[in-house]
Amino acid sequence: MKKLAVLILTFISLYGYGQDKSCEKWYSNIEFDVIIHKKATYSYSYIDNSNEKHVIWDEELNNKKIAFGLTYSYNYMLFKKMSIGVLTGYKKYNQPDFSILELGGIMKFFFVDTNNVFLYGLVTSEISTNKNQFKSGTNARIGIGVPIIKRDKFNISLNLFKEQQLLRLDGAESLFNYEQEKPGDIIFKSYGLSTGIKF
Repeated sequence: MKKLAVLILTFISLYGYGQDKSCEKWYSNIEFDVIIHKKATYSYSYIDNSNEKHVIWDEELNNKKIAFGLTYSYNYMLFKKMSIGVLTGYKKYNQPDFSILELGGIMKFFFVDTNNVFLYGLVTSEISTNKNQFKSGTNARIGIGVPIIKRDKFNISLNLFKEQQLLRLDGAESLFNYEQEKPGDIIFKSYGLSTGIKF
């Protein structure tokens, strides 16, 4: 009977420890992004008055307007200093006027622990809210985050990042309204600043 009691108590304590451990392994993160486009290039084709087709690769767009984003990720501590997660988000571009939904994955590497400086990288699939503007896209981002406010239940960090985004415009509305213009794609090379809340 004594052995059974010890076994039950051991199981309970291990189960309790396991539960606490799993709670520590999961965390959520919300970020608000301000995105500044360093360069935006547009590829397209058109047919001129003599019925000759022209293909234009990477024509630079005058894109000075800031874009905004909001993302949420749910993360799991895979190792002591590394986490992986899934994320979803929304971006609003003002020039051209695109609204974008995102779905993808994120990886973080913490230099000391989850309450200190970290590097991160993410890849997302872009989904257009209006298929007449663009069809689909892909975004890749790398960045560094520095916690500026640390509390027991949450941290607030300031993050710097660089990203590249490809939006496929096949069959979408033309940007320049040239005669018989057929859009190809837009590539944005951007950097930005975000504020994140980890909880």
